Amino acid sequence: MSREKGGSDLTHRLLEVGGHTVVLTDPDRRVLGDQGPTKAELLAYYIEVAPRIVPFLRGRPISAVLLPDQSTQEFRFARTTPPGWPSRLPTYHLVGIGGRRMERYLSIPDSGTLAALVDYGCLSFHPWNATAVAPLQPTQMVFNLDPEAIAFREVRNAALLLRDLLVVCGLTAWVKTSGGHGLHVLVPIKGRASFDDVRRVADTIVKQAIRREPRLFSRDPRRGKRRGRILIDTSRNDSGATIIAPYSVAGSGFVSALLDWDELRRPIYPEDFGMEGVLGREGIDLHSQAAFFAAEQSLEPLVQRKQPRRWSVAGRPHVRRDREWLLLTPVGTALGTP
Repeated sequence: MSREKGGSDLTHRLLEVGGHTVVLTDPDRRVLGDQGPTKAELLAYYIEVAPRIVPFLRGRPISAVLLPDQSTQEFRFARTTPPGWPSRLPTYHLVGIGGRRMERYLSIPDSGTLAALVDYGCLSFHPWNATAVAPLQPTQMVFNLDPEAIAFREVRNAALLLRDLLVVCGLTAWVKTSGGHGLHVLVPIKGRASFDDVRRVADTIVKQAIRREPRLFSRDPRRGKRRGRILIDTSRNDSGATIIAPYSVAGSGFVSALLDWDELRRPIYPEDFGMEGVLGREGIDLHSQAAFFAAEQSLEPLVQRKQPRRWSVAGRPHVRRDREWLLLTPVGTALGTP
C-alpha cells in the first residue's frame, strides 16, 4: 500500500510505501517515449504489483535495465550496482572463488526498496537464477524462445511442445512473456543440481525439440541464419546469468507476464500485456505464482553423475567450492531499517 504525503506536483512527491518514505522525483517525465507512461505511473504500477514481483526478487542478486537517457533515449543494462548508488539501499557483495573479483548487486527485500529503485531510475529487474546465500545452486531452469520473422502463434505452439517434452521428463513448467516478442519457459527446481547439470539437461531437451520440429526451432543466435524459426536459448542457465522477472516492465513497454498454459491456446500477443492489462490479472497470477514456489522437483534423476559432488556445509548452505561465486556478505539493509 502507498500513501502520498505531499510535496510539489512538478518536482517531487513524498510517498509512503510499505512503511518506508520514498521521494518521487520528476513524476511527470515520460519514460518510454512521448506516448509512454510517466515516471509516476510506472511507480504506481510497481507499487500495485509489489506483492507479485517481490517474491521473485527477494534474496537474489539483481541486475536492472535503467530508464533511457533523456538525450539519447538509450537504455543501459546495469549488471552490477551502478557507480554512485545510494549507500542506504541494500545490496549484496559477491566475491569470486579465490578472491578474483568482487561485485556489488542490487537487493530487493521489500516493496519500499522496489519503489526507491524505480525512483532512482530502474525500469526492469533481472534476478539471478540462484539466491545470494547459495549462488552456486540454481533454483530454476530457463528456456528463452526468441522468434525471428515468424508469427507469434508459432511461438505459442513451440512453448506448448516444449512443455510436453518436459512433462515426459517428469518436470512441470511455467510460462511467461519475455517483455519482447518471445516467451520464457521456467522450470523451478530444488536439490543439489549444479549450473552445469542444468545446462546439460536443458541442452538435451532442446536437441529433442529440434529433432521433432527442425523447421520450427534453431540453436543459431544469428538472426539472419534463423529467419522463420525460433531460437531456443539456454544460455540463461549459466552461473551469474539473469532473466527479466515476472511483472517487470521491459523497454518495449510490454510487461513480462506470467501466463496460464491454457492461454497459449488462444490468440494472445505480447502487446496484450501492458501495465494496465497485467494489473487486472491478480487472481490468475497469484494462483500460478503460489504453485510455482510450491513446486517440489529435482533434476537429479535426469543427471548421470560420474562421481559424487563435493559439497561444503561448514557454516554455509551447500556451496560448491570449485565453482565461481560465493556470497561475501549482504551490505545494507531494508529501507528504514537501522
